[in-house]
Amino acid sequence: GCYPRADERWSDAEAARLRQTAHLGLRFDADHRGPGLLVRDVITDGPADKADVSIEPGDIVLRIDGHEVDPAMDLTEVLNERRDRDIELLVQSSDGDEEETLTVRPISYGAARSLLYGQWLEHNRQMVSQLSEAKLGYLHIRAMNQSSFYEFERQLYNAGEGKEGLVSDVRDNGGGST
Repeated sequence: GCYPRADERWSDAEAARLRQTAHLGLRFDADHRGPGLLVRDVITDGPADKADVSIEPGDIVLRIDGHEVDPAMDLTEVLNERRDRDIELLVQSSDGDEEETLTVRPISYGAARSLLYGQWLEHNRQMVSQLSEAKLGYLHIRAMNQSSFYEFERQLYNAGEGKEGLVSDVRDNGGGST
């Protein structure tokens, strides 16, 4: 279809939001050389982790909105300005026997990072529990601001309840007030 330029229909803020690159909720294997994009994992609760979308690690995305894709291409060419609509994916099953066209509604990279952060936290909690034989709790201090302090306080009580100690993780914390 033919659409007016974003700056003719929307405010500057809305136009900037729409120019962002869409995220499909998939991460691809960087070592795969093609054809297509080999799915390394599907982000839990992301666009591709829905009941009506059957994408699994090992599947290969061959086309995005009708455009052939491969690891060498710049995916922003097919994903920019696409967050406000559904995207069609042609996906080949991991065994190569089946190809299926699936539809996903993408999210922003910020939303994908938040989902991945949640997965990372849960992974770390499980690892600490397993390695300490459930004697230690785990919490991550994401930032040093007021809202992060409240989250830290909430996590402190939840993670520490019934434990002999806590692992306080400050990785990727930008600092600030202490």
